[in-house]
Amino acid sequence: MSQTQPISISISRQLGSGGSLLGKAIAKRLNLTYMDRDIVMAAAKKLGVSYEEIESHDEKFDSLWKSILASFQYGNITFTPAEHVPSDEVVHRAESEVIVECSKVQSILVVGRGANFVLEDQPKHVSIFIHADEGHRIERLKKLFGVSEQDAHKWIHKTDALREEYVLRFTGHQMYDLRHYNLVIDTGVLGLEAAEEAIMVYLKLRFGEALIRDLIENKEPENE
Repeated sequence: MSQTQPISISISRQLGSGGSLLGKAIAKRLNLTYMDRDIVMAAAKKLGVSYEEIESHDEKFDSLWKSILASFQYGNITFTPAEHVPSDEVVHRAESEVIVECSKVQSILVVGRGANFVLEDQPKHVSIFIHADEGHRIERLKKLFGVSEQDAHKWIHKTDALREEYVLRFTGHQMYDLRHYNLVIDTGVLGLEAAEEAIMVYLKLRFGEALIRDLIENKEPENE
């Protein structure tokens, strides 16, 4: 009898659609390991790169990777400085390895980083795409960050383009090809609370209520 395979959930999202909030809510509800910026920390450790070293050479990184680094603090973890800052391709490969390694030993939820493609071979992987119309996303950003409508519009278009470019560059696939997702949700129509419940319904249908109940109760996987 083999041990139950951990489940993995990947969430791809448009800026302002609430994908990150949904990811955190689902991860908390199911006691999943939530992986976002900590992937950066683990990848940096794998590559032997310190935050300070990357920061001093950040012109070598594209803007998406730079934004991830700029918003993350490593705390008290000690790194061995690398002789050279790794290329974007090397960094992405390290991040992907971190994601796959974690998915094999624990149930995880990953936001962004083309994780739906990284995890596509995992037998209990669910890929979710969260989107909303531009007007809804602009209003959310205005309320959340106090930006003007014009700035929110520019932010959305710039971030959407960067994420689409990132996915194509490192996976060879189109981010908006919906054939690569198990579940697609428009939060502008459903709202975040209903979207969360829709995801829960899908997971129960996909994996069975018993497994979802065990995750909620934080039980160890049983043998099949």
